[in-house]
Amino acid sequence: MDKSIPEKFSVVKSRAQSIKLSRVWFEWFLDLINAGWHKQYTFLGETYTFSSLSEFVEHKDGLEADPIAMYLAVEACSKNSEFNPFASQLMKVFHEEGFDPVVNLENLKKGRKIKDGKEETYSLDKPGRKPKIDRAKVKELRDKGMTQQEIADEIGCHQGSIAKVSTIPNYDNIIIRNNPQKTSSQGTSQDYLLRRVADKFPELIPEIGKGKRFKSARAAAIAAGIVKPKISLQVSPDESGSSIASKLYQKLTKDQLIELTAQLTSLVLENDND
Repeated sequence: MDKSIPEKFSVVKSRAQSIKLSRVWFEWFLDLINAGWHKQYTFLGETYTFSSLSEFVEHKDGLEADPIAMYLAVEACSKNSEFNPFASQLMKVFHEEGFDPVVNLENLKKGRKIKDGKEETYSLDKPGRKPKIDRAKVKELRDKGMTQQEIADEIGCHQGSIAKVSTIPNYDNIIIRNNPQKTSSQGTSQDYLLRRVADKFPELIPEIGKGKRFKSARAAAIAAGIVKPKISLQVSPDESGSSIASKLYQKLTKDQLIELTAQLTSLVLENDND
């Protein structure tokens, strides 16, 4: 895909904010760094300068992303063959640029902060401080196949908080396997759908993201005909037949309803004969 640096910046920023990473995202992020955009760039006559990669990631004129959530996601992807070698290359750049928000956070937890070359100490016992999320508990629930929203409901927090502490991104209710012998060649995961869209309809990639034509890779895949949405129907054990019929009528096509009616009639008659 032959995209300009500004176009790549727009996509990288959008996906960094939502932590929806892909092989293309890693490749384009590296292109931005090679072009020096993490230090300085000019766009529409305005020049923006950053003192560090950390500032570029957090600043509103940069990626405006959560540095810890993004770092953990990149670190996890660097251990997954699906995203190599770009994810590993990006982690190498992070280390070279001194971008490690997790280490910085650990220092803050210990009451240590380096400012202007001097170490400052302070108390972290602030009123109303939010309790920490048990990462081990999150992993345990994820291993059971629960989605981020289900985990959030179980623990009693916001889904976004679970996304930040998860070591492997999971945005379409799919758990990415760490087995290097198994790659995501099918399914509905965000990264798989993004690769399908990029392969078949590369022109749609810049239109995916917050505030754009498609909110997610799945939305783009549906519009492109790659994904055919499945119909879900919730029926209670004591629900009346007329109520169920009304629900089916709203969700199925005329041909499907006719075929379903014929099949149900046939099954009922066969059972009566038994």
